[in-house]
Amino acid sequence: MINAPSHWNDLESAVDSKMEIKIQVGGSSGQTYYNEDLAAGDTKITHSLYDSFGIGNAASAEFTTTILDLPAIGDGILSVVPSVRWVSADGQTATDWVPQGQFWLDSVKINQDHSAAITAYDSLMLAEQLYFPSGEDDPSLWPQAASSVVSYICNALWTTLDSRSSIPSVQIAYPGGKTMRDVLREIATAAHGNWSMTKEGKLRLVPVHGNSSSSLQSITVTDIESLCSEAYVTQVILKDGSTSFSSGSATGHTLEGSFTGADQNMADDLLQACSSVSYQGFSISGGLFSALLELGDPVSTTIGEDTYYYTFDSYSALFEQGCWGDIESPVSTEVNHRIRFTSGQGSQSAAEKAAEQYSLKVVSVAVLPAVQEPNTIYLVQGSAG
Repeated sequence: MINAPSHWNDLESAVDSKMEIKIQVGGSSGQTYYNEDLAAGDTKITHSLYDSFGIGNAASAEFTTTILDLPAIGDGILSVVPSVRWVSADGQTATDWVPQGQFWLDSVKINQDHSAAITAYDSLMLAEQLYFPSGEDDPSLWPQAASSVVSYICNALWTTLDSRSSIPSVQIAYPGGKTMRDVLREIATAAHGNWSMTKEGKLRLVPVHGNSSSSLQSITVTDIESLCSEAYVTQVILKDGSTSFSSGSATGHTLEGSFTGADQNMADDLLQACSSVSYQGFSISGGLFSALLELGDPVSTTIGEDTYYYTFDSYSALFEQGCWGDIESPVSTEVNHRIRFTSGQGSQSAAEKAAEQYSLKVVSVAVLPAVQEPNTIYLVQGSAG
């Protein structure tokens, strides 16, 4: 989480204060745009650690906005840096500007009213380039330490490593034919984490840590939907090409990742490191949260007498009088298996056999519960069908 500038907390909670936006395109010698230069309610950032709870990801954030009057724009790779601040109702007090990421212009669409819709992505988009564009590097110089590889990639992406990152002490195999993103994902797998670009534009390795009762920031919502019951990580599956190494059993969450040179010991070590991690998926529509939050921060939401703790893993937010948007701690979509049986026909033992084969849990109930658990076969008494 970004440290709050002076007056931030007071102005953020004040009823009549306002959020201002600044977007700088093309660096210090480029153009700067403010609220009055932008289409209202059209400045948006979408950012996530993963599509579903896991490790070994390196997802790029997307920034979109509409500039009402965009002059001719230069060629080349142009930076786009959005920042926000709070200003008091009388305009006499303002916080420092807080960046919301460093992005690189991808496309510009000129609309009929001459406004320009721009789309930009953060530096992980640049990681799509081959690690060795010429393909002529000497394989005999490999393997190399992950820390050296990360330094090389940071230089290539015009960024630096966030000091909170803990790079694992593993050796990286020759990355011939792989992109920098491919290599980063392998390192993230070894570190039981995921890569993200911070709001200051630095590369950060965020370990999975699941829910936490130590909340840094509360999020204001009207409703929160639970996507699955809270469960611990109970299995790790590592892949090296077509070879897989599994540790643990699929009674809770399973983490999957790829690493060239993976072995059973590595899978066992990762499971041991992650076995204390619990995770519960949530989905929030229209949440209001602080622009100081970063991916991976533990947060909480209180509705009535219930408080939910989860990880700030994914958001799609509009910047207008605060950060409003959809927030999600995503999980894999799983279908509950429901097997109907007729009492006395021996179907329950058949269901239990199927459950054992597919590592599923059996719960015998007369009526399906309102909240379904993943990895569960529900045995419902009644007519077969």
